Amino acid sequence: MIVDQNHYSIVDENHTYHSSEIHRLARQYQQLIPAHAKVIGVQIDNKADWVAIDIMCIKSNRVLVPIPNFFNSEQIKYLIDEAGIQTLITEDKSLLKRYGFMDNRDAIDDNFIGSLPVNLLLHKKPSLHNVQKITFTSGSTGFPKGICLSSSAQEEVAKDLAQLLNSMGIQRHMSLLPFSILLENVAGTYTSMLLGGTNFIFSLKSVGFDGVKFDESKCIQLIQEHKIESLILLPQLLQQIVSYIKKHHIVLDSLKFIAVGGAKVPVNLIEQGRALGLPVYEGYGLSECSSVVAVNTQSSNRVGSVGNILPSRQVRILDDEIEVYLHEGLRYLKGESIAPGWYKTGDLGYIQDDFLYVNGRKKNLVITSVGRNISPEWPEALLLEDPRVLQAMVTCFDEPYLSCIIVCEKDLSIDEKNSIMNRANKKLPSYARIDRCVVLTQPFSYQDGTLTANGRLKRNVIMEKINVNEHQLESECV
Repeated sequence: MIVDQNHYSIVDENHTYHSSEIHRLARQYQQLIPAHAKVIGVQIDNKADWVAIDIMCIKSNRVLVPIPNFFNSEQIKYLIDEAGIQTLITEDKSLLKRYGFMDNRDAIDDNFIGSLPVNLLLHKKPSLHNVQKITFTSGSTGFPKGICLSSSAQEEVAKDLAQLLNSMGIQRHMSLLPFSILLENVAGTYTSMLLGGTNFIFSLKSVGFDGVKFDESKCIQLIQEHKIESLILLPQLLQQIVSYIKKHHIVLDSLKFIAVGGAKVPVNLIEQGRALGLPVYEGYGLSECSSVVAVNTQSSNRVGSVGNILPSRQVRILDDEIEVYLHEGLRYLKGESIAPGWYKTGDLGYIQDDFLYVNGRKKNLVITSVGRNISPEWPEALLLEDPRVLQAMVTCFDEPYLSCIIVCEKDLSIDEKNSIMNRANKKLPSYARIDRCVVLTQPFSYQDGTLTANGRLKRNVIMEKINVNEHQLESECV
């Protein structure tokens, strides 16, 4: 098991922990949690304690429920009720009383622990056999859905990644994404453990996150200071880092592997990164598949693809849709269960020369008035090749052409809008032409509900939130 690895270490802002110390910290948490509490919610910042709590849950057969720090109070209450959390570990002591937990009057550092009253603990016995973690993903509605994952499913992915990366000699990984995002758990911490390396874990503010903004200079400073060798980034974070090091002529020569995923990565962004010496590799995965399904590596990579399929994975394409074989099946919390077999991902793609390509989401297809089905991720990636475009969304209003909504630092003139569309249209066939454009200066974000936690566009929400309709587009188009 991953938790039995004994040659790794963790560095956070307070201490350097060897694996034996992490296990000792895990036992401290276990001693402060009632024996009947089997579902543990954790809402703390990135630090060594998060890993210790995860290990504690694995070794004591408890279920860990990560609560994102960016959830609002309504979402937190929904998650607590939906998952049946019995003990809550939090840095905000007021949350214990607010959500009905009794203060256990025990704390480790600044992490407070509270449990349900004894009578509820004894009677509230959730049926979560073979579930180690419940990860909540952002659905198309306002409330997330919980995916139940076993230890073995997560471990299988980490072992695959460790096998692929072993020859690169990676020993210094920095966890940049919040631990409430499964990708950082599995591809970051677990893989680092298996490689026998050191995982540098700093608070989200220290690595550059401040609400909706990301200060790439803080992240870059930590990479330089600690000679970080691997990172996991979302495309927007990579874009900011690339722009910063290009502007300030910085060389990050300690880095050996930067995995980028969560949303479509523009080809030119990867090429820009590599031209600056950044070892950028695109990957692909879903929470339902315990995060990673395919990834490019140093020894096998092709720009534009999401890489080779992991050794333990089986993937096929049926009617243009990517399907992954799930040996354990799939279970949603208080929802449908899927028997072991082929899982329809909802992503469109193809396999060529053992490389997997992802074209977009099946449900995102736009249909023009002349009957053409178009994955909007395709023209969106081309729009994002223009350095003025920070974010892009393509849609269609029952017309023979497409319309786009782009986010820029400032409003653009008609000529500037035309140049952006023309640049993309040169690489698009006539049936996928973009003919209308609206410019926004307020970025899409998770906090305002327009992005998922992984940085994907919530298209329906965007259209409703900014109240864009055909008439508004017509009045603002070029």
